[in-house]
Amino acid sequence: MVRGQPYSPPLPKPLGEKTERLPFPIDALGADLKKYLLALHKATQAPIEVCFASLFSTINHAAQALAVVRLPQGQVKPVSCFFISVADSGERKTRADDDALKGTAQYQDILLTKYADDKKTYKRTRAVYEEEKKRIVQDKGLDLDQKNKILEALTEPGEPRYPILVTADPTMEGLIKLFYNGYPFVMLSTSEGGEFFGSHANNKENHLKTMAKLSRLWDGAPIDQVRKDSDLIFLKDQRLNMHISVQLSVFEAFMGQGIAEGQGFISRVLLSTPKPLAGTRDWLEPQEAKRLLNSLKPFYSRVFELYLSIRFNAEDHSATGNRHGRPESGLKLREMSCSSYEALPLLRQFYTYGEHKIGLCGFFQDVKDFVSKSQEHVLRIAATLTLFENPQALDVTLATIKTAIQLVNFYLSEHLFIRSSGGDSDEAILLDWLYKKYPDGLFQRNFIMQNGPRKFRKASVLDMLLAKLQELGYIKESSKGSFRLTPLNSKNNEERAAA
Repeated sequence: MVRGQPYSPPLPKPLGEKTERLPFPIDALGADLKKYLLALHKATQAPIEVCFASLFSTINHAAQALAVVRLPQGQVKPVSCFFISVADSGERKTRADDDALKGTAQYQDILLTKYADDKKTYKRTRAVYEEEKKRIVQDKGLDLDQKNKILEALTEPGEPRYPILVTADPTMEGLIKLFYNGYPFVMLSTSEGGEFFGSHANNKENHLKTMAKLSRLWDGAPIDQVRKDSDLIFLKDQRLNMHISVQLSVFEAFMGQGIAEGQGFISRVLLSTPKPLAGTRDWLEPQEAKRLLNSLKPFYSRVFELYLSIRFNAEDHSATGNRHGRPESGLKLREMSCSSYEALPLLRQFYTYGEHKIGLCGFFQDVKDFVSKSQEHVLRIAATLTLFENPQALDVTLATIKTAIQLVNFYLSEHLFIRSSGGDSDEAILLDWLYKKYPDGLFQRNFIMQNGPRKFRKASVLDMLLAKLQELGYIKESSKGSFRLTPLNSKNNEERAAA
């Protein structure tokens, strides 16, 4: 971008009642990530959008346990990202996830081995603790105060944490239990979205509660819940990222409830609907498939390095101690910022560009909730990409900001495609009313302001619509405030009908 020029990314363009979608910006990615993405795409033959969500979610799962990011306005936010890929059966979604998560599986295998050893140690120390506690309680030579003092000095052994880092369990109760008994960073990942969208978590009674709690986790809010035994669970700095693949019919039924949009959950999601590849794939030679998967080994190593960089607040001094610390003590998160003198103006222009198009009749009005969070999406993506390049980084790089902006533009076009009303635009509604109201083709602006459709009786709204209709050739201003409709049988209207 040349300094001083206004920010002007490619726009999703109106195309009749549909929206032209931006292609996935693969060339905006760094050279290494682009190479890994193409290898996964060719090896699995899954859509490129699904492959990116699978790869990026794997990176993001580790990155969310390393850092938070400070927005230019001062708020400190997690870097966790939520992805939903809307794709039918046969699109190789499970294969893409499985191959992308091999670095995570390698790290989890190490935790499982340590867990097995820690469990044996815990059982032994627990037995000794219980025996000593029983001996003190039954000691008749001690009074109550003496027993209490000795018991307080005893250290009750803590049960080791479940090393389950990736789950398909869609219930909030299951997620909270996993946070309480496991590690403070979890990925909700499933290629069978019906498990989530059609589960108990999203039935009529639980749907709003599930959406609200997921939104709060994305925001980085603490988890608080009263258990059945009346104990209060209060957990800070728990991190959840997500990649769910779901069939279109299931997703449409989910969105049809209206809560995901009204509550704000969907604005926190990087949403895509890739074009299906089933029926278009060529045979992949086994040797080529093996070569492609081998080329992903450096990716797994870099993800594994990210996991090894995770630190916890308290050290582990046990005999089988983990040099990273104790997971129950919480994540030791460092703060990343975006302080580049070039990156901040770019973010400002990006924010202004979206904000000016979300008002009534604005191009992004149907997805204003997503646009309002677009700056935050950019910084979460950019921070994750920066950490992938340098696990010790403290500042988001300009290059990753540029990449993240192109990615968010892509997801914005996908939100428009999936979520826009699909009905007539305001211009079409007004034009239809004008043709019916004024068969002779002549009308006055003031009359519409007084007697027209109520939603258009505001000067800023009406003048914008009239200007648009005039630009498109449907009306022509004959004098100040007076207009003439283009006849219905004109060339313009024939083109409009054909479109």
